[in-house]
Amino acid sequence: MVEAQLSCNEFASWITSQLDKLDVDLEEWKNSDRTDTTLYNRLQKTIEHLSGTVEIYEQDCAEVEYLESIHAGELLN
Repeated sequence: MVEAQLSCNEFASWITSQLDKLDVDLEEWKNSDRTDTTLYNRLQKTIEHLSGTVEIYEQDCAEVEYLESIHAGELLN
């Protein structure tokens, strides 16, 4: 169970770092003439990838919370 929690924490850190990079790219886009299709495509791909990653993260964290409640005896009949 500790391993699962560590995995969620690492996942959260990775997502945070990717969001920080996305913020930098978005600022670059806002300050550009917005004709750079390479940057635009990179932004689109990053946003799509992060969206999918966040969904997986939420599922993993929900599973960890469920396992923790089982471990704590909260779901015993």
